[in-house]
Amino acid sequence: MELITSKRITNNCTDQIISIEDKKLIEPAKEIPILTSCDVLVVGSGPAGLSAAVSAARCGDVDVMIVERFGCFGGVITTVGMETLAWYRYEGTCDVQGIGIEFEQLAAKLGGTRKFPYNDSECLDADYFKFVADHLVAENKIRPLLHTIVCEAIMHGNVIKGWIFLIFFSKIYINKLNSVNI
Repeated sequence: MELITSKRITNNCTDQIISIEDKKLIEPAKEIPILTSCDVLVVGSGPAGLSAAVSAARCGDVDVMIVERFGCFGGVITTVGMETLAWYRYEGTCDVQGIGIEFEQLAAKLGGTRKFPYNDSECLDADYFKFVADHLVAENKIRPLLHTIVCEAIMHGNVIKGWIFLIFFSKIYINKLNSVNI
């Protein structure tokens, strides 16, 4: 049996070399246009990502962009249906004010909550929270980028200088039931 130490793979647009011996993929140099830049990039729009983006945007003249792989903001609140941010609010615990409380209060003001039966939290309606998250992004002038995956860091030594994204846009989406949505 012969051991293959390197193999050239050709695809539609590049020559890529896989070196099995060195366990690496060598890509030829390529030009990637820089489409935008920002002061603060937040990857992920769950409760922590939304909080980080809103906090950064409120710091003053800061250009904030938030990137989310799904088609809505809110992370586990909107995609999984986690109903409360404050699961820890039980007798004997301390609570502080902050953006999480603001999320709950805004959702309640807009009619998107109900009382959590086990403590003093509000349950967030997962679908309605999409509207709340959109409102927070727009109100704080955060630039949104949905249906996007961060796939590679651009490094200069040990410092991250940028990110490469995969963006998914299409006129037609085909789901696993073979039906077409336009």
